[in-house]
Amino acid sequence: MKIISTGRLRIANNLFTYAIIIASIFSGCAKKDPESVSKATLKSNEATQKLLSVDLMSGNPILPVATADPDIIYANGKYYIYPTATGPNASQFHAYSSTDLLNWTDEGIVLDLVNVSWAHTDGWAPSVVARNGNYYFYYTAAKKSVWL
Repeated sequence: MKIISTGRLRIANNLFTYAIIIASIFSGCAKKDPESVSKATLKSNEATQKLLSVDLMSGNPILPVATADPDIIYANGKYYIYPTATGPNASQFHAYSSTDLLNWTDEGIVLDLVNVSWAHTDGWAPSVVARNGNYYFYYTAAKKSVWL
């Protein structure tokens, strides 16, 4: 009988657990009947873990327009998503809000790069940070060219 070291067994057990979690995440991306619920049980040396995947999902993508690099925060009883800029020259950053993570409302343009002195196109990867009662909007954008 070959004995497996506890270190290798722990690594194998962790890899199996991660594979099950990833598989359950990907299986929940499509819209399905909200009444269907799937369960998987994993047994490990230390405890029994139960994973519950409720197939009530908003779908993918969740926003009405194709966007990338979303940042999400929770503030004032709502979730807010700030994705990469859209519109002419990818210059308009929008905010989308939801109270249930299923239905999203476009809150409008929160920043248009037309109003930024150093940039004008290709806004991407925004992030919003709350600090001392204020919200700070961080983003990247293409630098304006200066022709001399």
